[in-house]
Amino acid sequence: MSSTRRDLFHWADYLLFTLSLASTLIVGIVIAIKDRWTSQTSEDYLMAGRKMNWFLVAQSVFASATSSTLIIGLSTEFYYMGVVFIWSSVGLILAAGLIAIFTIPKFFRMRFKVTSAYEYLEYRFNLPVRMLVGFIYVIFTGGMKAIIWVDNIQVIILIVGLFTVMIKGMMEAGGFAKAWSIYRFGKRTAWNE
Repeated sequence: MSSTRRDLFHWADYLLFTLSLASTLIVGIVIAIKDRWTSQTSEDYLMAGRKMNWFLVAQSVFASATSSTLIIGLSTEFYYMGVVFIWSSVGLILAAGLIAIFTIPKFFRMRFKVTSAYEYLEYRFNLPVRMLVGFIYVIFTGGMKAIIWVDNIQVIILIVGLFTVMIKGMMEAGGFAKAWSIYRFGKRTAWNE
């Protein structure tokens, strides 16, 4: 019985993995050190001083709601269900729109009353709920500014990885036209089934 050894990680994979972890760590440390030398209020720590660029904040929200597991899972669902799976995205878009219309303005109007979602949790529920969620937050983070920057690094890595896998998959299949014909042959291009 002959078996060939196939390495799962190439040296370039180890390099990219190490660079992604190092960049995340470095950004967190640099921001933590930089902000320690300036007087920092709870609003600076929890709300990034309300001075972060809207695009960075939007990408941070996207990174919080997206993961590589989700991307792999969606790919699998598209494979099994075909392009009709896009219709499920309509629900996600509607939900995001409803949150943007109803929930975000509520927090904005409460801006001077609360500085964090944790204060809102105490207002809405009680102090133990706020303490539990706040404890979890403090364990995992170094402040909102660090979270936003680290999330943006992760979004870049996620998008580059997604396009890399897509391009590599199409190259392996023989190009976009060939990949689409395989997809069509498998009856995965029907939009209404």
